Amino acid sequence: MVKIPFLPGKYTKGYKNGGSYAFGNTEEQLKWKVLGTRQRGVPQQGAFNHTTGSGFVPAHDGDYVDAIKNRKATVKLLAHETFGGMSPFASRHLRRLGRAAEESGCDPTDYSRSYTARSFVPYYAQRLSSASVINGAAGIHRSTDKLRTDYLNGAIPNVPAPQGA
Repeated sequence: MVKIPFLPGKYTKGYKNGGSYAFGNTEEQLKWKVLGTRQRGVPQQGAFNHTTGSGFVPAHDGDYVDAIKNRKATVKLLAHETFGGMSPFASRHLRRLGRAAEESGCDPTDYSRSYTARSFVPYYAQRLSSASVINGAAGIHRSTDKLRTDYLNGAIPNVPAPQGA
């Protein structure tokens, strides 16, 4: 499979592929926003075509361009979705950390806090996924509280109920 950048606006035709593989609707956009992308092709090739993998992609500095280019720091995008899903890269990185912890023999984690996970990878996968779900729900709760407050303060007009409902 060809790795492809997310290109908003005139450079692509809004390609979403979440029905084909996990994180297909979000990971590409996050990589573009956070990590950036190098230029591919030339403008004369036209907009990037996800199907063929050819076309023009303009260079874009991501949010962490300073850490990546100037300081030579390692930036890793560990994406998690609000339903607890973990991006393929985050999953591979978690397994890599588990192997490193096992090889060093230095893992002070108290696995008795979980009823089912008895080793590094499942334990921390559970913790990361549950944190994603809980924080997603907290964000939704804050949004509904703000909408309720705005409505009660008159910032949102009182819309009459539809007729015949």
